[in-house]
Amino acid sequence: MNTPDTPAGVRYWRRMADDDPLDDAERRWLRLADERPDLGAAIDVQRVLVTRSVELMAETARIVRGASAAPADLLTRLGRQRSPVLDLAVDLDVDRLLPFLLGFCDDFVSGGAGDPARRVRAVIERGEIEPGSLLRASLARRQEAIRQRANHVGVAPDLVWLVAELAVGPVAHRLQHEALVSATSAPPAVRDALRGWARGECPACGSWPALAEVRDGRRHARCSFCGADWTPRTGACVHCSESGDAFLVAAADRASAGRRIEFCRACGSYLKQIELPVATAFAILPVLDLETSDLDALAAGRGYARPPMRPAAAPETPCPQGPIELPVPPDQDGKRKMRATTPGTALPAAALIGTFLGLIFASAHAQVRTTHGRLFPPEDLGLLEGPDRDAWQEPELIMDALGIADGAVVADVGAGGGWFTVRLAQRVGPHGLVYAEDIQPQMIESINRRVRRAGLTNVQTIIGTPTNPLLPGPIDALLMVEVYGQVEDPVTLLRNVMPRLKPGGRIGIVEYKLDGGGPGPPLDERVEPETVIRDARTAGLRLLAREDRFRYQYLLVFVHDAATPPAG
Repeated sequence: MNTPDTPAGVRYWRRMADDDPLDDAERRWLRLADERPDLGAAIDVQRVLVTRSVELMAETARIVRGASAAPADLLTRLGRQRSPVLDLAVDLDVDRLLPFLLGFCDDFVSGGAGDPARRVRAVIERGEIEPGSLLRASLARRQEAIRQRANHVGVAPDLVWLVAELAVGPVAHRLQHEALVSATSAPPAVRDALRGWARGECPACGSWPALAEVRDGRRHARCSFCGADWTPRTGACVHCSESGDAFLVAAADRASAGRRIEFCRACGSYLKQIELPVATAFAILPVLDLETSDLDALAAGRGYARPPMRPAAAPETPCPQGPIELPVPPDQDGKRKMRATTPGTALPAAALIGTFLGLIFASAHAQVRTTHGRLFPPEDLGLLEGPDRDAWQEPELIMDALGIADGAVVADVGAGGGWFTVRLAQRVGPHGLVYAEDIQPQMIESINRRVRRAGLTNVQTIIGTPTNPLLPGPIDALLMVEVYGQVEDPVTLLRNVMPRLKPGGRIGIVEYKLDGGGPGPPLDERVEPETVIRDARTAGLRLLAREDRFRYQYLLVFVHDAATPPAG
């Protein structure tokens, strides 16, 4: 029980540990479910994760064991305006924190991640990813070190990052509050210096803000990781400091007072603004992010995105001592071999719980690319299609570049669940034809179901082989979207499809750019366009066009080089 003599810092943590955050969250979820039925699944998952996070907050004092993240030169660091100013990777009671880490894995399993989350839990329990090192690396924002270790042991790096983030987020919140905010533990000079922090990134941990709260006319950035609250420079982009004509703030819509989006044409980023009377509690920040997810969709539809997290210096790979033998799963008979690539977002874990479904999409996608020779589980097909894919992939522009018109015959090679197949079928119309090829029968079944639901009669599904799609007839265009990097012998595959091209027929290959952004693989796992061009030339194709105008991807368009007959 609090009394007037109870120290302010103690009152804060008692308040944060009681039922009030969950009561507030439940009211918000019920209202949001009525207004946005399409978010029902996200709300169900968020309810479980937030509840566990609140339980964890009550344990943070015992987990940090009195440790402080405040360095001796904290005031100097604040004065230099260079983040992070705190040393968050303190010594933790890992045994007390481990059940929460594993519990978040279980929550992801029940929430839809399935086997990828089970595998993450298993490698943590076996010590292939050492829990203490993982948690300290997450506190220190060493994302690349965590991704490298996850790739090394063959699990989805984004899922590893997420569960670690969820486990240490409340710890980071306690550490930054005690070091920078609390009247009982943060010196007045530190609190004054924090009020002068004008940079866009979080002073405590260096993360980008999840959103901005406008309170009493002032813009307060809220950290996506530790929940810190600061006031960056007004009238400027928090991500690149642009303050000219390239930076603008626009109302979301006329009917939604107090909801705006900051757009920066200089760096292509955005930040949500919400007017509020008081600061949002740390535990409720993910709920606020979910409540405003329509603003994310609006920004994505205009081609803006949250930027990648800045890499931390001196990464410490979270792995046990000594050599590790990594078993490589055998190739599946009759399946197309995959190149070892590892997609995943380079985004900071901003609003982890709020955007759970989209992040699960990225995590599941990462799993398929890390399982050398193993194809994506068909039962998880629904995880592969983020709600903003139309906005950033721009399928209409891709089809325009291939000259796909009404009545055309086209092939979707490596069609997966048929996302692009349906759009191709709609483009060519009832007088056209789409061959949708994949090498897994379950994928073909999924495409057939999707086509039936869409009422389309111009799609023919084909089960191909690892090196030959077995297209039955001549085609005007062939499309491979995010497939090339998975094919072990792309030259042979291209040679086998060339005879099916009509005179002037085009092949389009879409892969992720090498700038490290977007929902695709990290930079060192992406396919260089020059590699694709070289392979295509070897197969007897000529580059007709190269399109780099897409936000995250490039498109290469090839035609048959008549001077170079295809090999047999």
